[in-house]
Amino acid sequence: MMEDNKKGVSMEINPDSKGDQDVAQGSVADFVAGSQHLHRSLRGKEVQLFAIGGAIGTSLYVQMDSALPKGGPAGLFIAFVIWAAVMWAVNECFAEMVSYLPVPSPFIKFGGEWVDGALGFAMAWNFFLNMAILVPFEIVAMNIMITFWTDKVPVEAIIVAMIVIYAFLNTITVRYFGISEFYMSIFKVLLVLGLFLFTFITMVGGNPLHDAYGFRFWNRPGAFAEHLVPGGTGKFLGVLSCLYQASFS
Repeated sequence: MMEDNKKGVSMEINPDSKGDQDVAQGSVADFVAGSQHLHRSLRGKEVQLFAIGGAIGTSLYVQMDSALPKGGPAGLFIAFVIWAAVMWAVNECFAEMVSYLPVPSPFIKFGGEWVDGALGFAMAWNFFLNMAILVPFEIVAMNIMITFWTDKVPVEAIIVAMIVIYAFLNTITVRYFGISEFYMSIFKVLLVLGLFLFTFITMVGGNPLHDAYGFRFWNRPGAFAEHLVPGGTGKFLGVLSCLYQASFS
């Protein structure tokens, strides 16, 4: 049974309760906001920019060219709409749970307490592997972007610089970490808006050829591309390939 009190919220189910009962006997879980001695130094604007900047993945900048030929412009658009709808639904549900019980590492604890301990265990390892893979991926992405414009910067220097920056940002105090993330999130948002503006300008003729191509490529070669196999199946596989790309973006 779930009940509120000054210490926390009852979430833990008694394993000794009888299976024929509609409501199992509960106990108060030690999940109390602020009980983990967190340094609450982040300001509201920084938290808001975290949410916006965190929704913009690195793959949006470095891998989009590989997805477009596989699914076509319409396939890429549909894939992003589908994935955005999924993420919106998940975040809405998650926001309700966090508002009800604000605790650190909430998605891991919620999965373990409200679904099953095995789910919380799997989510914790999944998050660890995600973060462990993300850092090398970010380093590779930075190397791709720099070497695209110039090859004068040694690859080793890029790798060492990224590792030092990651280590520094994770060892400074929360206050300065929030400030750094705030400005980096602003940069990501401005970069996306700048790319939108650049694309619009080139579409209406602001390019070296002065060619106002607009939505021409939605007709030739077509809005959907065939991936791996011809026909409708190939177009469907193209959308799936774009959906995979959308999940990383």
